[in-house]
Amino acid sequence: MLICFFLETLGKGCTFIAVLLVVLQWTSEAARPLERKVAAVGSSVLLSAPDNIKDINFIQWEYLNGNISDFIVQYYVGSLEPTIYTHYGDRVVFYSTNGSLLLEKLQETDSGVYKASINLIESEARTTFLKVLRPVSQPQIWSNSSLAGSPIELFCNVPERTVENIDWEKEGGPLPQERCYLLSENDSVLHIGKGEKSDCGFYSCNVSNDISWQESSLNLIIVGISPPLEHALKMSAVALVFALVSGMGFFVLCCQSGKQRIKGETWRWMIIFIQGLVCVSCILLFAATVLWMQEEGQRVILDSAAPGAVILVVLFASLLLQKIYKLQDRGCSQTVDLTGYAVTSAVISLLGLLTLFIWYHRSQGDQRENKRHSKEEAHQEVQQELGEDMLQRP
Repeated sequence: MLICFFLETLGKGCTFIAVLLVVLQWTSEAARPLERKVAAVGSSVLLSAPDNIKDINFIQWEYLNGNISDFIVQYYVGSLEPTIYTHYGDRVVFYSTNGSLLLEKLQETDSGVYKASINLIESEARTTFLKVLRPVSQPQIWSNSSLAGSPIELFCNVPERTVENIDWEKEGGPLPQERCYLLSENDSVLHIGKGEKSDCGFYSCNVSNDISWQESSLNLIIVGISPPLEHALKMSAVALVFALVSGMGFFVLCCQSGKQRIKGETWRWMIIFIQGLVCVSCILLFAATVLWMQEEGQRVILDSAAPGAVILVVLFASLLLQKIYKLQDRGCSQTVDLTGYAVTSAVISLLGLLTLFIWYHRSQGDQRENKRHSKEEAHQEVQQELGEDMLQRP
């Protein structure tokens, strides 16, 4: 009976030792360092084999891709030539002296894990992770706007699959901390909230990966006014000069002495020229005002246009009526009766105002009626819910 107990205990101990050895083997394989190498497309890379085994009989290189492995080279010591598999036949150089492998004409598809085994000893195998990259191309940088007060975005355009890092700089240094700059998810877009004068300067977009880097710069010039406002500014300046010249011309004509007064054809052409300058200046000023309204001052002009226009029309119309009636008194014909025109225009304008007031009051009544109906419906729903709760109670 003791013998059976001893054998049973020994069997359990052997099982435990076997499991422990397997775990230690897995741990040793997991603890083996994974060498990492990076190379460019079209270049060559040398992969090293394990160098801690003395008696070498067999060397094997394989490419691991998930659960699938592709053999590259198999070499038995003493054989004339190694066995190089066709997929790598023209791009592989095997050195039998130390077991290293030279992989030439690299492609992006060559990225992966390469494993070198000696004598099929898995615990001593050497693995190398190879990453094959294309050199980054020159980035293109541009901005969507440069107008002061408007949101500005700087774009750095590069093929994403070749770039690992995108860094932004201003004037050769980091972005200023006092300004709130925001970056997109992949750092390819730099957001500037509202363009200010302090945002002017050279911005650099640096793109890089493990084998190369490129840089492009943009001189951001913040424009204070838009192109339409720039045209309005120029037209206002020309209109002001024309008006001043016209005023000087009128002043010269009015201040002439009796003997040196300009008369005849010359005087008539000077008046025409001065009046032409006044007309041109008025047209330019009107066009500049329209442009300014479209860009900046539309609300200000619209809020003050109606009262200002009323005052101007009343004054100018009164002046015209007075002057024209004086001219009419020079003859003996019957004066023009304006009563019908005044009554007709008054009726049309008053009817328009009355129509607007009626429409407003009707719309207000409809809104009040809709609110009353909505309140009644809500009250009925509440009463209905309360009745259902009373019925459901025991």
